[in-house]
Amino acid sequence: QSGVSLASESYVPNLRGKEAYLFSIASALKDSKGDVVGAIESIRDITESKRSQERYRTIFESAVMGIFQSTPEGRIINANPAFARILGYDSPEDVLASLTDMPRQMYVQPERRRELLKILDEQGTHSEQEVLYYRKDRSTVWVSVTGCAVRDDKGELLYYQGTIQDITARNLLEYQLRQAQKMEAIGTLAGGIAHDFNNLLTVGLGYSEMLLADRELGA
Repeated sequence: QSGVSLASESYVPNLRGKEAYLFSIASALKDSKGDVVGAIESIRDITESKRSQERYRTIFESAVMGIFQSTPEGRIINANPAFARILGYDSPEDVLASLTDMPRQMYVQPERRRELLKILDEQGTHSEQEVLYYRKDRSTVWVSVTGCAVRDDKGELLYYQGTIQDITARNLLEYQLRQAQKMEAIGTLAGGIAHDFNNLLTVGLGYSEMLLADRELGA
């Protein structure tokens, strides 16, 4: 008969010449009287799984874009350093402790989140949606948001996952370009009006000179 099982992970620095991570489960083996007479243990090599986790963690921690996970209710449950930096928080831990109500704390227009969640519920993903967020100090930042809905094997929603990029500088440049184009158009229009006015003025002066000449001849 088997008793309570114990599970553990262990790091082996030199297994057949290589480092390895092992996952083991051990159970006590008892006889008919209930006395422990041995143990049954199974060991599985999880080195590749651990390395994949480490690679993902490295990408997550060093990514330039902000990465986050949130509950449907609007609580941030995971965030990387870039996400914290873009929104002006001290650290990912600061984000998790502070951002408990995304519609109220992050979205300048709370209805924008409802629009994005509707897209996720209907399509599963959305990409490069422009959103105006509040930073921690209540200043604002324009971001491009890409998101997806993460579900379990039964299709039940687990959480939302997304990335953000700060596009405030890009939007400012686009605004300045539009303003410059407007000023150029106004300048062109003003130049055309001035040219037409000069033509009219030249014609008017010509008629005035002719009238003066006729009066002098008549005198």
